[in-house]
Amino acid sequence: MNIIIKVNEKTNFKKRANKFLMINLFIALAIFIFIVFSSWEAALILASYTFITQYIRSLRFNKYFITYIEKNDEQLKIIYHKKGEEKEITGNILDFIVKKKRVFSRNRSTYLAVYYSGNLLLRQYETGDWKEKTFDDMIKKINT
Repeated sequence: MNIIIKVNEKTNFKKRANKFLMINLFIALAIFIFIVFSSWEAALILASYTFITQYIRSLRFNKYFITYIEKNDEQLKIIYHKKGEEKEITGNILDFIVKKKRVFSRNRSTYLAVYYSGNLLLRQYETGDWKEKTFDDMIKKINT
């Protein structure tokens, strides 16, 4: 029995990264403007820190994008993009572990962790058509 899951990548890595760059720049600017009247040094430090940490975080969240998964009786094939470069991995279904995980920081983030031969291969965060429900559906299809 073949199960195929396709997810369209509406925007590429560069566009997703630039979108988050602009959002992070806006947030850092808002922090700077809000604090600048009390201390411009503190405002600059806090705004810079916020921008850098959030931008690094957003690059990590947008690093991978799974576009295709195919499962047959014994094999699992995953096609994904890593920073815009297409990659493919195929292996025995027993060598893969797929889990939904949550990260709790200022806001809750859910991601799909794909392990191959016991090593973390990739993390697919909620972006584009990848939502928590999509993760649940995919895990259910792979594990049946």
